[in-house]
Amino acid sequence: MIDMKERIGRLNITRFLTSNKVCKIAIVKEEKRPYRLLTEKWAIEQAGILGANTPETLEYSTDMQKREVLTLKCINGKNIRYLPLHGKCECLYSVGRQMKSLKSPIKGFGWIDLNALCGTSSDWKSFLYSYAEIYGGNIAKKKVISLEDLNIILRLLENIPVEIQTPFLVNRDIKPSNIIRCSEGKTWIIDWENTVLGDPLFDLSIFGGNYGRGKLWESLLKGYGFVLPPLKYFIYQAIALFGTIDFCIKYKAPYAFRRKRLEKTITILQYPENISESANCFF
Repeated sequence: MIDMKERIGRLNITRFLTSNKVCKIAIVKEEKRPYRLLTEKWAIEQAGILGANTPETLEYSTDMQKREVLTLKCINGKNIRYLPLHGKCECLYSVGRQMKSLKSPIKGFGWIDLNALCGTSSDWKSFLYSYAEIYGGNIAKKKVISLEDLNIILRLLENIPVEIQTPFLVNRDIKPSNIIRCSEGKTWIIDWENTVLGDPLFDLSIFGGNYGRGKLWESLLKGYGFVLPPLKYFIYQAIALFGTIDFCIKYKAPYAFRRKRLEKTITILQYPENISESANCFF
């Protein structure tokens, strides 16, 4: 059973109302994502329809301060952070299996327009390019990377095939604290407010950027069943780290280890002709 308490994060307050009910209150309204929790409600419901284990949505509203409030049914289970390694690996494998089924029935890529019910970009590459320009540009201004480093990624994006024909729901926040194993042994995925429409490989790259390519990453990869394209993976990982580091700077969170991982990723991408030949050196 979950303890009754309130947790204050960087973007939301999570308030446990009863043993069966929890609500999220948005305390930050972002310009790019003014309706994060409405997006989460939509994404949870869509993912559930498509086969993922997601919490039941109960109500969406705004409070007296015009903050978004999303109320969900609690999942009676344990966060996988508290499981032994083999239990974490089993759950990450299940997450990969669930996420690979989330082929979206709506058109478009990238950020989700909830009025038109479509992605705001016409193709996946243009979304990635814009994302890399914005967030990579932000951290270049802060001297985290150089403009030359950013341009390496942008040139690669222009010249290699990253297009996909059909968008998938991409959670963008797969991590142990967002995965629950319930008392019946099922694995549940929570926290969908960062969802975009795109390539499911992007979720794997975000996980690798944040947690490295260890046993948990390998389990997630096995669940997806990808035949992994190394060059595309490393480009995605660099772009994902642009966004994560920009977020950390904005909300004063530590990011030194992510910066080192980004520097290593960019170093690898400086010589893309060697990546496919030496893939086993990197994975």
